[in-house]
Amino acid sequence: IEALESYRTNYGNEQVQHTHYYYSSAVQPDDTKYATGNMWNIDAINLPEAWEITKGSKDVIVAVIDGGPAYHKDIMSSPTDPDGKYIQGYDFVSMDNDPFISSGNIHGGHVAGTIGAKANNGEGVVGKNWEVSIMPLRVCPGRSCSGNAILNAILYAAGLPNSSGTVPSRPADVMNMSLGGPGYDSPNHPYNTAMQDAVSAGTLPVCAAGNDGKDTDVTFFAPCGFDSCMCVSAISPNLSPAGFTNYGSHIDISAPGVQIWSTVLNDRYEAWQGTSMASPHVAGVAGLIKSLNPNLTPQELRDFLEQTSTDLGNAGRDDHFGVGFLNA
Repeated sequence: IEALESYRTNYGNEQVQHTHYYYSSAVQPDDTKYATGNMWNIDAINLPEAWEITKGSKDVIVAVIDGGPAYHKDIMSSPTDPDGKYIQGYDFVSMDNDPFISSGNIHGGHVAGTIGAKANNGEGVVGKNWEVSIMPLRVCPGRSCSGNAILNAILYAAGLPNSSGTVPSRPADVMNMSLGGPGYDSPNHPYNTAMQDAVSAGTLPVCAAGNDGKDTDVTFFAPCGFDSCMCVSAISPNLSPAGFTNYGSHIDISAPGVQIWSTVLNDRYEAWQGTSMASPHVAGVAGLIKSLNPNLTPQELRDFLEQTSTDLGNAGRDDHFGVGFLNA
């Protein structure tokens, strides 16, 4: 909410219209997991107050670079679902334009639900964006992911030439990468140069910090360790760092990453934990802010998220919370 109010102060009311509901009580969706008190993460980052200002826009595209999603009633029940959130993506594992799965690794579906599950429909979970377009890009056939697939998915999401030989009709505004592993820190690393190119093309990369409980200044973690992306650590319901989260000087911001309910196979829901669950909170809120001003650059969007975060832990920036805890 502070980010959106700050936007109003900085940019005036041309994009944020002065409407009566801005002053009303916070929005309370009727999705069952939220209504029964199971989604602590929603109130923790002040989303109900932010939803008073914007619930998102289908014009905003968030790419999910991950395992493929499955069709799910609470995000997109079928290719013909008129309220579905998915748009055309790509499968960089099978190298075709159908990234959807019916079994196996549903990690990407859980991430996508966190960003944009259907809202206020009386069942399941609520996404950070009530309205958003999600571009699914499959790079992980199982628990491991192809480095070459990740690299080309980054380029595809930004509308840049890649191994698929095609580009989306519109590039993504934000890309989420809830993946990674040990790597080497070099400005010439292919991930870094691809993300730099993506930023130049107008897409903000958001990445998970990793779940090894390690100092990334000692054991570098890619792609999150590169300055070209926002690196997100995981926070518990008591607002302390999750025991598994990586930490270090590469952490930019923190977000909820424990007991996170979202969409999985067969129209079910599960609560997972990991920095993979924290990263899409940041990507989702970035989408909300982008819906207010489509002209924000990736750096402006990143600055906004960081400057309006809530300072936790040691005063100022620290290695567990980054500049602060996400505040919608």
